[in-house]
Amino acid sequence: MKKNTVKVWLPNQVAPVIAGEFSWENGIGSFSYSTEYLSNPARYALDPVNLPLTRRPIKQTGLRGLFGVFRDAGPDYWGREVLKKMHGDLDEFDYVNLSGQDGVGAISISDIKHKPLSLSDVDALMNNVAQGSHLERLAWAEIGINQPTSLGGAKPKITVEHDNALWIAKFPEKHEAQFLCHNEHTTLRLAEQLGFDSSITKLHEFANGKFCLLVKRFDRTRISESGYAKTPFASANTVLGLTGDERHDANRKSYLYLADSMKRWVSKSESSEQVEELWNRLALSALIGNYDDHARNHGFLYNHEVDRWSLSPVFDVMAMPYRNNLALSMAFHEKGAVANMETLIGSAERFGIDQEAAKDRLLTYATHINDNWIPMAKAIDTPDDYIENIKSAFSNTLDAIDRLPLKVVSEVSGSLLRFK
Repeated sequence: MKKNTVKVWLPNQVAPVIAGEFSWENGIGSFSYSTEYLSNPARYALDPVNLPLTRRPIKQTGLRGLFGVFRDAGPDYWGREVLKKMHGDLDEFDYVNLSGQDGVGAISISDIKHKPLSLSDVDALMNNVAQGSHLERLAWAEIGINQPTSLGGAKPKITVEHDNALWIAKFPEKHEAQFLCHNEHTTLRLAEQLGFDSSITKLHEFANGKFCLLVKRFDRTRISESGYAKTPFASANTVLGLTGDERHDANRKSYLYLADSMKRWVSKSESSEQVEELWNRLALSALIGNYDDHARNHGFLYNHEVDRWSLSPVFDVMAMPYRNNLALSMAFHEKGAVANMETLIGSAERFGIDQEAAKDRLLTYATHINDNWIPMAKAIDTPDDYIENIKSAFSNTLDAIDRLPLKVVSEVSGSLLRFK
């Protein structure tokens, strides 16, 4: 049996407390809160559904023995690849135990600490990598070995310190378009202009001409020279209760199920607003062709002061070209995930939005996106041929402008469009 303590960062603290102990054996996990944590006035349930505050041990058989919030704090494909290079074959416990304490949220099983790299540190490594070189993967491995990573996602990324804040530096892999960073930056800034709570991003160009996208960590707050406070995080994957068993998960991988499941996490007074925001986000994805909107690309943050969870800022959103019908990653209407004007409008009432308001909202979004995405992309030197290649991502945007009535009910404040 393998075991370690579970470390938790409480509000405005740069050092963790011990929340309890996690043990794991043959794909079955067990967690027990410590007596000291249960008596701490600042305690909170790490997962209000699956890890309620109790003195009894809590067993986990899904997710290969990991509780969802533990899995969220651990590495995904990229981080796992780095750890494999360092340690060889690993099991689920090893991944979360060896990955370091930089994972999303305020939980860590790992005892490994490290200092975030600076952009100049990364630049020095990048200078040794020629454009398209097979050595590129070795450079990523060197970055990972210097800084064990527990960040999720399928692409290379690390935490860097820049301008007295922590940022996730995201890199396209060598087989991908160099300007994916420009794409994600543009779409997130469009979302911000439309009134969405969006992740803050910056483009950074290295000395060798390569780019990375800097995404400011919304789960970290600098509170002093001594460090950063951490904000608890849970992915929609966790809120949905997905286990990795396709038979169990098949009917849960949907926005409809998420709209119901999140009500057990968010406050009753805000549940209607949060569910409506979920539709807004899937509508945005439909208009820009963001069909990589799977459950790990949605999340929730915990606010200690009001003791509630709410949707995190929008992240991992980009325009993706497609042919024929667009299907999102999760179903949002009774017939599935195909996204067009009929299914978007028809699904709105299930999320508490009447159909006329849905039409107005879609047209407002579409008009702003159509008027601004190309100028914004060009303003950051996105090449014309790349812009041309992703134009089909905006097919639903053009369809909305062509087919929806011109009447738009919205409140415009500066560059932000917000709905009552």
